[in-house]
Amino acid sequence: MRVTLFLVAAILAVPIALAQELSVEKCRADAKQLDIEVHRPNADQASYFVWATRADEMSKCQDVDQVVVNTESFQRGLQYFSLEAIARVMMIERLNNFIHRHGLQKQFIDDDQSGLR
Repeated sequence: MRVTLFLVAAILAVPIALAQELSVEKCRADAKQLDIEVHRPNADQASYFVWATRADEMSKCQDVDQVVVNTESFQRGLQYFSLEAIARVMMIERLNNFIHRHGLQKQFIDDDQSGLR
């Protein structure tokens, strides 16, 4: 029971710790690492949760390491934005694969056309 409670607390603390630990230096280092990772051959094999975490971090990094009017800063901002977009596309791909794998295309289209969003 204690182990279960500890694991639940640890899992819930990850997003909070991430928000508290972000700094300009961490954002830059993580963006550099993520940029390398997304260009690896099996990058698309990461889970939905991994991509969601990466997208959220890159989104937050845009606030932490804000763009000022110079080329280097603009390029960093563009990198955060691009990496967030790549992660979100991978999330959408996972959802799309799920819909197709479970034969839910018709239900999705029917719901969407009837205004269920």
